This record gives sequence, C-alpha cells and structure tokens, in this order.
Amino acid sequence: GVGQIKPPKWARPTCQRHMGKKLHLGRFDQPIEGWINTDITPHTWIARIPLAPAILRAARLLNKQRYLQHSEGVFRKVHYLNGAKRFPFPNDSFQAVFSSHMLEHLPPMVADKVFSNRRMSLKGSLDGGGGKLLSGLDSEKV
Repeated sequence: GVGQIKPPKWARPTCQRHMGKKLHLGRFDQPIEGWINTDITPHTWIARIPLAPAILRAARLLNKQRYLQHSEGVFRKVHYLNGAKRFPFPNDSFQAVFSSHMLEHLPPMVADKVFSNRRMSLKGSLDGGGGKLLSGLDSEKV
C-alpha cells in the first residue's frame, strides 16, 4: 500500500520470522533473544566480513574486549539500522519497539524522527490500537 516499503535483504527473513514481534533499537553489544536487535555501530558491518575483526585487532584498531565479542558472534546478532531514517520495515510490523539509553545521545530533531518511525512500525499505531512503545533514558544525560 501507500507508504509501504520492502525491507532490505538482510531483514527479509528476519521480518518474515518476526512479523508482529519485537524491534530493539540501539542495542550495541547486548542483543536480546527473540527481538530484532539493531544499532548504528560499525561493528554490525565488521562482523559480516570474514577475518575483519582479527585484522583490526592485529592492527591495534580493535581492543581486546570488542575482539572477544566478535569472536563470540555478538555483533552478528545485531543489524545496522539508522533510527533517524525511515525504518526499512512495513508499517504495523511490530507488537513492541524498545530502546534503552539511546535517545539521550540524539539531537532533539533526530529523536523526534526516531519516535515517528517507531509509531509507524507498531501494530495498530496508525489506527489508534495496539503496540507497545518502550524507552528508557539516562536521566543524567537528558
């Protein structure tokens, strides 16, 4: 329909499997099982290039903690998503959208865009029903 877009290739199997499920924004290195975990970190891309973490570690461009996280597959569970841009999911895709300690890092106009994207992604949000929008803020940074 109008305003509907196709998810990117990486998200298509995830969207089909999780349609009507849960989207987690700003997850960085703490993915939650059962959620589509997203973040803007370049680690999401590094994780998808064979040997990239080892090469970056050898060049001293990746610290030991991040290298171990890559070795454990942490960042392969997180997908790149810029919350300030239109979400690559159809409207009404998720029952819940969650983020914690993300919005306080964004300029106010960008945070407004993130909220707009979230509302459109939630089931029933366009007709006044449904989904849950959950967000936690670091009160020291707000």
